[in-house]
Parts: sequence; C-alpha cells; structure tokens
Amino acid sequence: MTAKQIFKKTGIAPTNPVMDMITELTKPNTPRLRIIVASSAIEILINALVEYHCKNKDKLRDRPQAGKLILLNEMGILSDSRYKLLESFRDLRNVAAHGDKGVKFQINDEIIELFPVTINHKFNNDVKFMHICLNMVTGLWNEHAKVLAAQFPPKLMEIIIPKQ
Repeated sequence: MTAKQIFKKTGIAPTNPVMDMITELTKPNTPRLRIIVASSAIEILINALVEYHCKNKDKLRDRPQAGKLILLNEMGILSDSRYKLLESFRDLRNVAAHGDKGVKFQINDEIIELFPVTINHKFNNDVKFMHICLNMVTGLWNEHAKVLAAQFPPKLMEIIIPKQ
C-alpha cells in the first residue's frame, strides 16, 4: 500500500512520522518484520498516551509496555476490548521476537482468528495479517486521534527528515 492509500483508509497524513512505520507493514511475506514494526509503532503511541494522560509520566518511561497497557486500561483510556487486543498482539510479538530462532515465524488460521478484523476471506493469511497489523496501529491511532495528532504533527516529519 502507498502512503496515499493508507491516508484514504486511516486519515493519517502522508507527512506524519508514523506513516513510515505503517508503510513498512505492507511489505509482503514478512510476518516477523510486520509484527515487530507494528508493535514498535504501537509502543510509540502508547508512550505518547502515557505522556499525555499521566502526571507521573517520568516514573513510567522505563516501565515495561505491559504495565503501561494495564495502567491505561485501568484509567479508562484504553477500553477492555482494545486492551485485550493489544495484550494478544504483544504476546504474539514476543513469540516472533524471542521465539525459537531456528523456526520460521508463520501466521496460521488460529492466529488470524485472535484478531477480529473484517477481511475478505479469499485473501491468504499473509494479506490478512498485514491488515491486522495495520488495523492494530491505525485503530489505536483513530481512537485517540486528537491526543496523538497533537503529539505527532506532520511538520515534525520535516524536522526529522529534511526535504532534499
């Protein structure tokens, strides 16, 4: 998918710094890369939510992601359903990142069924998993768009990667 296609689907501007991570997710046949990139994007967004909502954010910076998810859920910032999806995704990411290195990380029907994303069933699991990864990132973004858009303005991208 191109940045323009993703923009049409999600509303995230092509110049937004988060877009680079999202476009990485569309590379075919790379489930380990996809989940690690998607999880990294989610971690950035979760950290931004903690930064915005928590008065003791400095004490939370070095805390594990699992604790931040619990905190945001307990505060009512993450719904129970979003929390469960993020926890399942985090668990899967840990399998991909820390699992048996000699075994190819593969996506099967059982994994696809963990994430209730409406997808045309004629697609193969690689394409379905790409949509799941995109949905995990963009769903979190869309639920907290006002907070996150303010923390990741499109102009920030020009500072990070100057136009040539």
